[in-house]
Amino acid sequence: EGHSKDHEVALCWTIDDEDPVEFTEELCAKANPGLGVTIQVEDIRRNFDSMVTHGNGASRSDFVRQHYARFDSQVSSLIDLQDWERCKGSPVLPAGETVYMGIDLSRGAAVDSNRTDVCSVTLARTDPTGVIHVKARHFLPEHRLEYFGHRSKLPLLDWVDQGHLILCPGRIIDPDMIEAEIRAAVDEFTIPMIGYDTWTFPRDRLHKLETVDRWPFYGRAKAEHVVPATEGLVDKVRQGKILHDGDPVLERALKNCRVRNYQGGRRPDKDPSRSMIDPLMSLIYCLSGMFEQGGDHPSIYESDDIAC
Repeated sequence: EGHSKDHEVALCWTIDDEDPVEFTEELCAKANPGLGVTIQVEDIRRNFDSMVTHGNGASRSDFVRQHYARFDSQVSSLIDLQDWERCKGSPVLPAGETVYMGIDLSRGAAVDSNRTDVCSVTLARTDPTGVIHVKARHFLPEHRLEYFGHRSKLPLLDWVDQGHLILCPGRIIDPDMIEAEIRAAVDEFTIPMIGYDTWTFPRDRLHKLETVDRWPFYGRAKAEHVVPATEGLVDKVRQGKILHDGDPVLERALKNCRVRNYQGGRRPDKDPSRSMIDPLMSLIYCLSGMFEQGGDHPSIYESDDIAC
């Protein structure tokens, strides 16, 4: 870039995608043709120890980019995605169990908007070992689906085909479909709290659900709820105490998430150009109710622990 001389050629070296992220002199030499001249192997080893061995997902990504010339999208500023991957499995939500719910109710983008928001409904329960089982469903209007996918670079059509994303007919999220989703969960489980974002939930619909159906809705979008739940989520992932099914929509939200520091804690934020963190917020609203009501701690009568 910035050069127009025909006789000047740039040669780039990189490791291959299938190469492991580990320290070997062979990999160092493969991606660093000036090894021993412009950079020393000892320098790369020290950086590997600090950025990979003792670092986090973001520092590992930086190491791969700086020293192995390979870009790594498997990074989140909130959660170490290697820890997240280790939490992947087969969550189970048995009928009749106590289950918490979180909803981030987006309209799915206003008419002719460039936003690619989804509406996410998350359910979670704690098993007797203290592991939190998480399942979620995501909704998006079918209007201009291809345009949204192209603009955002998200594989929306693939997610629909794989059953991770449910389309609503028309231009906005169908509130009847969301109500039906909630009703099905309320009928199947014992739900002590439904956490939601007060700003996005239609007030008339909420009034009906609270007064007629008498469902336990609680606004969870304020920092006093979001910050502790965010920190709790990070801790549970580190401990391997979250069990998810590899939901790619939620994983994308984790990658999109930026972090805002708030009074000694953290809360998720988003880059408007990348937009979609709704699945993450739905999970946080869900966990907020669970943590506040002690739903992440199994009863001593349900476990092998002995209370002294």
